[in-house]
Amino acid sequence: MATVTRATLRNDIRGDLMSWPIAATLDAAVDSQATTIQIADDVYKNFLEQKVLIEVDSEVMRVVDIEDAGFRVIRGYQGTTKAPHIKDAIVYIHSSYGWTDYELNNRIIPNAIQWLKPHAWIDQVSAAFTWTSQTIEATPPSGVSYPQGNFIYRLEVLDTDSNYKPIYGWHLYGSKIRFNRKASADHTLQARILQFQASLTDDTTVLDNDNFRESIVKYGAHLCLNALKTNRVRYHEYAAALNDRASTPDELIRVAFDLKNQAIVSREENAYPKPAGFASTYREVL
Repeated sequence: MATVTRATLRNDIRGDLMSWPIAATLDAAVDSQATTIQIADDVYKNFLEQKVLIEVDSEVMRVVDIEDAGFRVIRGYQGTTKAPHIKDAIVYIHSSYGWTDYELNNRIIPNAIQWLKPHAWIDQVSAAFTWTSQTIEATPPSGVSYPQGNFIYRLEVLDTDSNYKPIYGWHLYGSKIRFNRKASADHTLQARILQFQASLTDDTTVLDNDNFRESIVKYGAHLCLNALKTNRVRYHEYAAALNDRASTPDELIRVAFDLKNQAIVSREENAYPKPAGFASTYREVL
């Protein structure tokens, strides 16, 4: 059973980038218009230099100055919405080059999942539906038929032993399944479908197939490094922070390419062959 959530993917991407936020708390509540905030944890105040990013609830702020009364910030950074925050709310402190939850959730991870198409098909089973007696058509559950993004590649009928077995002699006709003759009785069917991974809209939704975890993580990390190239200051700050062989922008460009190559290899290893048109066969009928 799939157990990989959006939070899991965020942590994995940050692990590849070696870039983790620091957690602190608000020392006092702030309204949506305040431009100064206070951090309760003195031990973390040293990390709040100018230009760092802080994230409270779903709002990102940028520190622009350090004052006696607290930290002066730009509210609603990265396109987030200004909002009030209560005392003791969790504050995530990101380096100036860092990647906030908001950026990973709304740009990096969705783009990495979208990148899986059209190679990464996921095998699923539809809900049961009925082929009614004396009809030649059946309507599958909503959204499981091509071209809505999924592809029915096999139909199965419930037999007298309560087992599903393949059924032939059908083809897709618009949003219907059409058979080459009428049903002799009511039959319960299920469809085997190939579908794409949907976007993860919250931290509780899981991947349909854990096998694509590495592909999403590696490509997501690649996107993060690629984005740095549009901001040379941010790029150099991140490179210097690594303090190892990958401490130059040129080295990081090579790392970005390597991450993309790893993502491609992982995606191809776990991809199903793309279906060739509509499935249709006439070898057997009920």
